[in-house]
Amino acid sequence: MVEDSLCFSPAKGNSLIKCLQAESVKYMREATPYVKKGSPVSEIGWETPPPESPRLGCASAEPMSQLSLSIHRDRKTIPLKMCYVTRNMTVSDPENRIIEVHSPDAKHTVVLRSKDSATAQAWFNAIHSSVNELIPRVIAEVRDQLGKTGIAGSREIRHLGWLAEKGMVKRVTRKIPADFTKLWNKPLLQNWDQAFLFGHRKGLRSPAILAWVPGDNEKHWKPVLVVLTEKDLLIYESMPRMKEAWFSPVHTYPLLATRLVHSGPGKGSPKSGVDLSFATRTGTRQGIETHLFRTETSRDLSLWTRSVVQGCHNSAELITEITTSCTYKNQECRLTIHYEHGFSLTTEPQDGAFSKTIAQYPYEKLKMSSDDGIRMLYLDFGEKDGEIQLDLHSCPKPIVFIIHSFLSAKITRLGLVA
Repeated sequence: MVEDSLCFSPAKGNSLIKCLQAESVKYMREATPYVKKGSPVSEIGWETPPPESPRLGCASAEPMSQLSLSIHRDRKTIPLKMCYVTRNMTVSDPENRIIEVHSPDAKHTVVLRSKDSATAQAWFNAIHSSVNELIPRVIAEVRDQLGKTGIAGSREIRHLGWLAEKGMVKRVTRKIPADFTKLWNKPLLQNWDQAFLFGHRKGLRSPAILAWVPGDNEKHWKPVLVVLTEKDLLIYESMPRMKEAWFSPVHTYPLLATRLVHSGPGKGSPKSGVDLSFATRTGTRQGIETHLFRTETSRDLSLWTRSVVQGCHNSAELITEITTSCTYKNQECRLTIHYEHGFSLTTEPQDGAFSKTIAQYPYEKLKMSSDDGIRMLYLDFGEKDGEIQLDLHSCPKPIVFIIHSFLSAKITRLGLVA
């Protein structure tokens, strides 16, 4: 018996007899002296890590017979560690009979079809549970592999796993046209690639234009490996093998400037409740970036959404304070936002002199915050103190999101619902 594996053995009539073991998928064909044809399982491709790439940080490379695809005449073994087990990803499955097993390097896929949807669901649950049980072991192995260097600027991995992503959405601020009033409520272009959305919010000095920029895979789900550290959300296209690959994620988003905006069944799903998804929005220098992720089970959805929200709050308590340069009443200043103490505005020190405090406000005095989506941030501290207008010299969205994260973390700490 191979530990952690799923064993398949064709019986008469080519039906599959399957037995579950926790770490790999094993394909076996019934051997008879009358069968002369080659075994169909020998045609199944899978990843073969090179000898110089030990799996997930093992100090000494294991024998290749265990690391790679095992071929023993009519049997193959595929390790389940960090495989992505999903449904309705690459193959249309209107009858709900198909299970997909994707390799950690995202290069190979095995598609398994059951006799009916109930059998497929039972096997999906078994394989999916086996993969999930291996994740703590994977995190420990990656931690040993990376050592004190950490991962992409962070110290530790809090959670990781495969998710399906439906393209990236960017909202990029554009310049306000002089004849904006003539264009109000009138779309400039009708296709998704260049569709302009107009936004107007009470309290803004001028409405902003946001451009919808879809990802290359807007209409289809694609597998991505998502890693949550103590302060960042990292996205990879595949499971990194070498130590250096961990330092180069496709996307890095600070949790402090990220918020969860949706969690639950997808409203646009062909079948109610098919897509269990959640979405994140991150304030960046280019505007707001949105990612829509799909999980495989309700339990996965709860785990991921809880991890993202807790990660944002933990990041707020860890980082504590952020500072940015700004212009206030034609004077160069620095805005400091502290997790405990609130807002402070100070002058930029010149010629060795100490900076002077212009204003200080606790969070309790903040009545409203808004921005123009381009460079201006407005903070209203009530009738007596009034509103201060700050020119941040760049998109204010990161600061706006950070303020939200600090407030949300403080409310949660008080035992209230953010």
